Amino acid sequence: MASSSNPFRDHLMTLLEIPSHLTNCAERNIHFAYEKYKAYLSATQTLSTCISEGTWPGKKPSSTNLIEIFLSKSMWFSHYKPAFSKVSNYPLMIEWLENRDDKPSDLEVWGVEKAYYSLTDLRKFVEHGTLAEKKTTGKKKAKDVCLAEEFGKGGKVSTNKKVATSKKKLQK
Repeated sequence: MASSSNPFRDHLMTLLEIPSHLTNCAERNIHFAYEKYKAYLSATQTLSTCISEGTWPGKKPSSTNLIEIFLSKSMWFSHYKPAFSKVSNYPLMIEWLENRDDKPSDLEVWGVEKAYYSLTDLRKFVEHGTLAEKKTTGKKKAKDVCLAEEFGKGGKVSTNKKVATSKKKLQK
């Protein structure tokens, strides 16, 4: 992991020109996380170039070696990769993540305003294109409540097979 000193990791950082402040594993904010993600991509590109040109000294490091310069492998695969790998489809989000002075507002990008945005928020955003809740019509909601009460669920719609089968029978 990035927080422990290790000569191999330090050598990789030097060869790939990875700034040491990006190896801090302490959670800062989503902008810092994006900076780490971009640095990882840059490091992999530099490594690929060096290898293809025949200038890389020694054995090629694994992708895990590179990931663990920045953060834990589990955090990479659970949060960073799922969220940041899809962010290129959202140019306004990229501008916001770059955290420049002229970045778009939270509301323009996220669809909501919050004091803090997490990687979980970003993952939801790239899956749905917004964090704003989808509005449901009152008509549909009333129908769901009516069905739920009919099946004795106290206003909650159950998704179990028995209730689904009963709903199908009612629709016929």
